[in-house]
This record gives sequence, structure tokens and C-alpha cells, in this order.
Amino acid sequence: AHQLTSGSGIWWFDMWGGWYDDPCLMAEIARMKRIYDGEITEKSEKPLPRVAFFADEAAYANHYINSPELLAIEKTRTEMGTVGAAFDFLLVEDTDALYDGYAAAVFPFPYPSEAGKRAMRLCDELGIPYLTANGDSPVIGASKVREFLHENGIHLYTEDGSVIYAGRGYVALHSAVGGEKVIHLPTVQRVTPVFGANIAENLTDTVVFELEANGTALFKLQSV
Repeated sequence: AHQLTSGSGIWWFDMWGGWYDDPCLMAEIARMKRIYDGEITEKSEKPLPRVAFFADEAAYANHYINSPELLAIEKTRTEMGTVGAAFDFLLVEDTDALYDGYAAAVFPFPYPSEAGKRAMRLCDELGIPYLTANGDSPVIGASKVREFLHENGIHLYTEDGSVIYAGRGYVALHSAVGGEKVIHLPTVQRVTPVFGANIAENLTDTVVFELEANGTALFKLQSV
């Protein structure tokens, strides 16, 4: 789901273990490839994530190993995944990407590098509101991020702690907890289930479906 919604590839090292020597796994990979190539419908660039979550690799040098601030960065990253908003990961060096329609940003590093500081200054210049960690509050919790996104008009697909991916004509939800799930779309769309949910294709802005624990459901979206 992440690859489909972000248009990215993932490299995996087999570790000499023959992990790919499995007919079920290869069939699954082939099915994902057919979906990616447009087996369902034509490709689309929308919806596009409007939130940028920044990685600042050089900032790690500002912390000692296993420091509370360093551990807080990973905690914030995990919290961000449960917010219910679609977002992109960006390196602080990739600030040119800020021109691509982002409406909010999150900087999880309490003590940013010089490149991180430049990225924040660019957000100020472009009028992009951002949330940042600091030494007193190194962890940015999911509730704080949701409040920040609400204040800045960012759409939330769900607020139940599920993981959301949205982009390039797809939306997906993953949850560790089974039961009824609801995805709130920004607008009415033609929603076609691809896998993980047993519902009929329909026109809606609210997708309701049952999901097994630790399951993922993927839907194709078409504007109407």
C-alpha cells in the first residue's frame, strides 16, 4: 500500500536465505505489480499528501546514543503513523519539494542540524505552519499533531489510530485491531475495493468496511 500510494520502490536483500523461493510470496508480488501497472483503472496523481514529515539525518550527531531526545525521535515517528493524515517523508535537504503544495510540516528533532534550521526558515518564508519538538517536549504525540493539523485545515482520514496511506489514486488503511473501520475522504469519490475489504464499488465520501486484526485494505479512487 505504501509503494502504490507513494509511487516508490522498495529494495530487499534476500540475505542468502531463499526468502523469495515461495510460490505464495511470488504470486503476491505479481499481483501487486499488476495493480501498480494499472490493472484496476488508469493511474492518477490524486489525492496528494499535504503534510511533510521531515527526517534530519545530520541532527543525530547532536545527540548521544540512546539519549532520551534521540529515542523521542523514533517515538514521534511512530505517533505520526497513527494520526490519520496522509503525509510524505522528506529529507531536510529536499526543501525544494516544499513548493509542491504542502500545507503543514512536522520536524521531530529537538535539536536540528543547520539543514533542518534552513528547512524551518523556508517554511516561514512560504507561510507553511510547522510543529517541532524541543528539549522540554522531545516527543510530539499523536493528539498534539491532530490538533495542529485540525487548526491548519488538514484532512484526517481517520482518528482511530489506524495507519493511513493516500496518494496516486489510492487510499489504504492498516490496523492492528480488527472490526468496523471508517475512512473519511476529502470529497465524494468512486471507490473500488482492491483487496482487504468485502464491499461493493460505490460513490461515497465515507468508506465503511470490516477488517481483520493486523489487516490492510486498499481502495482505488476516481473523481466524479
